[in-house]
Amino acid sequence: MARTLSRRDMIRSIGILGLTLGAGSLPVTAFAAPGTKRHSRTALLMGTFVTVTVAHESPDFADEAAGKAFEAIRGELPVFDGHDRSSALSVLNRDGKLASPPPQMVSLMEAAANWHRATGGAFDPSVTPLVTLFREAAARGVEPDRNQITQALELVHAERIVVSGQRLTLGCDMAVTLDGIAKGALVDRASEVLSDFGASTHLINAGGDIRARTDSEHRSWRVAVQSPDGSEYPAVTRLRNGAVASSGSYESLRPEAGGFTHLLDPRTGYPCRTAAGVTVIARNAAEADALSTAVYVLGPRNGLQLVKSRPGTECLILGPDGSELRSAGFDRVAI
Repeated sequence: MARTLSRRDMIRSIGILGLTLGAGSLPVTAFAAPGTKRHSRTALLMGTFVTVTVAHESPDFADEAAGKAFEAIRGELPVFDGHDRSSALSVLNRDGKLASPPPQMVSLMEAAANWHRATGGAFDPSVTPLVTLFREAAARGVEPDRNQITQALELVHAERIVVSGQRLTLGCDMAVTLDGIAKGALVDRASEVLSDFGASTHLINAGGDIRARTDSEHRSWRVAVQSPDGSEYPAVTRLRNGAVASSGSYESLRPEAGGFTHLLDPRTGYPCRTAAGVTVIARNAAEADALSTAVYVLGPRNGLQLVKSRPGTECLILGPDGSELRSAGFDRVAI
């Protein structure tokens, strides 16, 4: 029977594990500063569990700060919720156009278009017809045939999306998804709200899309990277002011005829198989989110080149055979 596993459980945030004191120190489970405690709240949002952890002496302050972060996410969810028929995204996909789109949607569509160009098409928000084809096939316990994939691929053309402040327009029969960037962007927004409220040291974990900040260069959050099969943690990284996201075979559509991952190459129409998982460290969650998808699709060699071209980013690529490939600076943020 076909089944879908939870999205991006590759990363286990260890706001769960705690904070460390800077490079070279032994791992600890809390701040070194006496009296500083961590308080966490969890809510079901964006189809996953979102945990906000705030380091503060006052549990009441931390609770109020987390509440404001959740409010920020809830406030923008109606724009991007593809399951809500009245959302801006659903209207765009149904009608092929959207007049006076919300500013945050225009911003994300522009960002998605930029990622499409920067990755040579490896990141493509118009991949929805392919994803739908594979999901429907998985539900029947089969894989799509070549003709079906070719037909769906004809609708995958991000360059046919027209983005302006007054109107969004899609090509004929196209549909878009912002799953590869929207969650990260919402996590970034929640992080901004926390910082503005005065919760300067916090960590947000939205189903593996993680954004962390600290108020000191001597303190850092630890984030553990989990292997696709859940058997081990090949790396533990430090985050002071940055983000982590992962893509890979952590979520799979597995028909009885044979498994295939949820990540499809929008250039060929077929599932990506050159890596088991990719973890990206970046300056913000939206960048980490999009870049992890692109690196996974591009494969190890081209993916590493893309990461190398973007300042402030690092990555870990796990091969199907258990091998590890790290960007040049990844070990500087690993414990």
